[in-house]
Amino acid sequence: MKKFTAIITLNLFAIAVIGLFSIRHASAAIIAGWDYDLYVYDPGNAANCVTPTRTLNPHLTETDLAMHSWGVQSASNSEFRAYNWSYGTTTLNTSYPYASFTVAVNTGYTLTLSSFQYAPAWSSDSSAPSLGIWGYRINGGSWVMQGSAYDIQRSAPSALVAWNFTQPLTLTQSQNIEFGFWAYGYYSSAGGISYGNDLRVLTNLTGNELILNGTVAQAAPEPVSIAMILSGMALLVWQMRWKTNRAHFCK
Repeated sequence: MKKFTAIITLNLFAIAVIGLFSIRHASAAIIAGWDYDLYVYDPGNAANCVTPTRTLNPHLTETDLAMHSWGVQSASNSEFRAYNWSYGTTTLNTSYPYASFTVAVNTGYTLTLSSFQYAPAWSSDSSAPSLGIWGYRINGGSWVMQGSAYDIQRSAPSALVAWNFTQPLTLTQSQNIEFGFWAYGYYSSAGGISYGNDLRVLTNLTGNELILNGTVAQAAPEPVSIAMILSGMALLVWQMRWKTNRAHFCK
């Protein structure tokens, strides 16, 4: 009986140890970044293609910023101009044309996101929309938007804006997260009333214009599952020893 009690105690200790090892303590870092400093518009590319210099954790996969229901027109270095944005209303509808990129977690790993940083879009003339907003969705589910849209300014931004999540976003293996950007509204910040053209989406900030901060960790086995296996093995060993001792006692 003492041996049995000792085995149970040992396995309870194993549960605690495994649980501690399964908790990953890691400081948040840049796990994905898109740098458009060297981006040059190429009319030979697909109308919705914007290819940057990428920084990406090796356990993630991604799709570059792509345009949905609209395209890119001529642009200078480090920026691109997009057209056919929605207009005529200050109420967002996620069916409006938007731009997005997607990050997926490779099998065997988990992703925890703490914040998203972006270079605010800025209007190049009076034909640009007035409001901009980002959102995200996991595995193609419902969009979760920023608290409110921001006014698109006519001057280029000098720093990134951070969207710090109230609670860290955790994605398990094989899940994906899509970040989308919408521009819409009645009037541009320049006071024009022409809609849908010539919005400069990114600018020549030094370094990345889009950044995801967080951690990537190897998926840990379930502590309880491992502990149950260990308990079963320990009980089997105890039973075998008990039978051996009993047989020896009866001789």
